[in-house]
Amino acid sequence: MPSRAAVVEAMDRSFEFFGLPGSVRRFADLCELKRRAVQAAEKAGRARELGSPEGAVDEIRSEAVRYRDMAVRGLRSLRTTLAARTESAEWAGFVDGLPASLPAGQEQPDLGAQMNDLLGEARRQLVEAPIPAGDAAETFDVVRRVAGTGRDGLNAVMGLLIEALAGLEEVLQRDSFGREPASPSTAEYIACTLAATAFLVAAGIGCSYIPWCWCCIFPLLLLAFYVWIQGCESIPRD
Repeated sequence: MPSRAAVVEAMDRSFEFFGLPGSVRRFADLCELKRRAVQAAEKAGRARELGSPEGAVDEIRSEAVRYRDMAVRGLRSLRTTLAARTESAEWAGFVDGLPASLPAGQEQPDLGAQMNDLLGEARRQLVEAPIPAGDAAETFDVVRRVAGTGRDGLNAVMGLLIEALAGLEEVLQRDSFGREPASPSTAEYIACTLAATAFLVAAGIGCSYIPWCWCCIFPLLLLAFYVWIQGCESIPRD
């Protein structure tokens, strides 16, 4: 199974092609900040419930807020970068020119088939994953939503990605840090998984237009689906 670092590198090839180099790495790093924020918030809650001194609880809580605020600022910056690029005249010309940029001998991508491949592989990996059935079903619902958008092309997916990043910002800024149940997963996990899956689908579409990417890297992205979205988990699963 590919490592998460290998997946980030592979996906960033597509985002570099989009004129957005390093975007996937930035998101992966922000997921780590989010994880630290949520774990610190959980730790502060345990300390309070177990009667720790208020000063100690406040110190842990301040650590959670610090990590959370860093993640939110980073998400806002990344979202602004993506929006500036995709709303530019240059982007419109880039997307319009994609069919002509297809590597010689390669057919135009079949987005419907690509999304079906993603759904099939995501379903297989979630069946095998060591997570509760309800969590697996809810994650698959997120994948279905993104795949449905992916059938409409790169612009649609990039729009969903920007929307998903804004949603994750909003969730993290709640007093709960997004830890409230969202039937059954937490709100922050669902928001993060939506953004992560949108990154994956956008990278897969971009891969269709990069020499050697479709044959050699896109299969890696599919096989690494669960490895990639595990970066959204903040609290280890039982």
